[in-house]
Amino acid sequence: MQKNTETFVKNNLKLSSVGAREGVAQIGDLLIQWGCLSNVETPESSYNTVSVNFKKRFKNAPSAIVSPSGNYNIKADVSSVNTSTLNVNVRSLDGVAHTDRNIYWIAIGDGS
Repeated sequence: MQKNTETFVKNNLKLSSVGAREGVAQIGDLLIQWGCLSNVETPESSYNTVSVNFKKRFKNAPSAIVSPSGNYNIKADVSSVNTSTLNVNVRSLDGVAHTDRNIYWIAIGDGS
């Protein structure tokens, strides 16, 4: 399946997205990147760490937020973040391992 990629540039705003799953926007020096980790393995009693490699490197480590999709009983936390990578810890809270959970993420920082 081919991904539809769009790029928009106007008034110092640069926006690039691949469907609704991931994207990059830059307004002046402000860089915003977002996406969805699909089919994440969530262990029943320990954490699984999954990583995101940013499409564009930040100047400094950005602020990042993660959120599980849907009404799943899972925990997702930012483990670490640097200029090129976001690491996310996930685990199940209902005592059952899953392999079909999605985690949305967004990172905002200096893109100059």
